[in-house]
Amino acid sequence: MRAREHQLPRRARSRIAEGVDNLLEFSYYMCGTYMCKPSDEEAGPVWCGRAAGRMPGFFQPWLLLFLAERPAHGYELLERLRKNDDTCGVDPGALYRTLRQFERDAMVRSSWNTTGGGPARRVYEIAPPGVEYLDRWAEHIRGTRERLGRVLEAYERRSVRNADVQRR
Repeated sequence: MRAREHQLPRRARSRIAEGVDNLLEFSYYMCGTYMCKPSDEEAGPVWCGRAAGRMPGFFQPWLLLFLAERPAHGYELLERLRKNDDTCGVDPGALYRTLRQFERDAMVRSSWNTTGGGPARRVYEIAPPGVEYLDRWAEHIRGTRERLGRVLEAYERRSVRNADVQRR
């Protein structure tokens, strides 16, 4: 490892090294839930029934993105997550468990802020391995966006052909 290179947590390194390109596996790995839960190989994935338009599994990258913008305490992060359409239903317990796990994985650091009139607050900031992890997320999302774009293009071509056939 070069002197300025930061290493991702072992769990993240091993999955990235395997070249995770399956969105189901990646979403399960990243957040512990499938966007779609596979039923069996023949039938294919089954939608898990979450709210339409919301993509589960994006809680972690949003959290790291907020910390990349500026250090923040837990309550501020919770408020920002709740204002975001993709993470509005976040549970406070899940937030703090994730922050603690990020600390154990050296992706974030925390310190106590004792300035001000109120009680001391733990302030979190992203660490270099967290930035690297966020970069990996961005790479994956770009690839997924390209794959989804190809599916939508094929679907739209099919829809146009079907509309032409129906007009005849």
